[in-house]
Amino acid sequence: MSLQGDLTTLELGDLFQNLETHQRTGILELEGSRGKRQLYFREGRLSLFADGKRPSLMEVLVSSGTVRAEDLEAAKKKRRRSRKSLGEVLIEEGAIEESQLLGIATARLMDEVCELIASEKGSFRFTKGKIPRGMFDPEERRLKLSFPAGPLLLEAARREDHWRLIREQVPSDAAHYVLDRAASPRSGAEPDPLREAVLERIDGTLSVSEVMAPFPHCRFEAYQRLAYLVETRVLRLATPDDMVQLAKDLLPGDPERAWQVIER
Repeated sequence: MSLQGDLTTLELGDLFQNLETHQRTGILELEGSRGKRQLYFREGRLSLFADGKRPSLMEVLVSSGTVRAEDLEAAKKKRRRSRKSLGEVLIEEGAIEESQLLGIATARLMDEVCELIASEKGSFRFTKGKIPRGMFDPEERRLKLSFPAGPLLLEAARREDHWRLIREQVPSDAAHYVLDRAASPRSGAEPDPLREAVLERIDGTLSVSEVMAPFPHCRFEAYQRLAYLVETRVLRLATPDDMVQLAKDLLPGDPERAWQVIER
């Protein structure tokens, strides 16, 4: 069974609901301005997502600091002597809890698909069938994630409203921010480890997209924290003079990075 059409005549959310109502199992391929994306539905529920530029789940664990790179390499060597997945080996070795692994994978997929629902345009094609070999991350396949359409669409709508507010404070991912020396986080604010993690990466040398790089598993929440820091004037947009001063400070110890700052 094949179903195809254009997302200008059938919204992605309506398509998700159609697949759930009829309990379809197969691949939904989307093609738009961002290229091709594939989503796998199991009995009408979203289970997997693929994008040519998407990092693997194991790469996300390392970039987010959840798993050490050396622990992942050790797991790869140990896995060669068994049929277990890398995730299973990491759990056995105590490098990560199973609930933590599942939570990160779930949060990332939720984040990605909510953005997709809010912005995707182009054509679609649904093809009934099993998961093709090599199309999806095998570590995610093992987790057997499952998202019903209703809660997913509600969350996508909620986030769309919040993204508008975020973009009022952070309009460009290419922008650079610096700490406003005259400001500090609001006194009395509750401790927020994610907000502190975002703040620690702000030194003027990194663009917004680079600041967000370690948070692929909680991208939406990290952007909320960044917007809060800008709104409360803890951070301000870097000026050309700021960038020149940063380059001068970097020049003695890291001339290559200093030149990169000047170019920006």
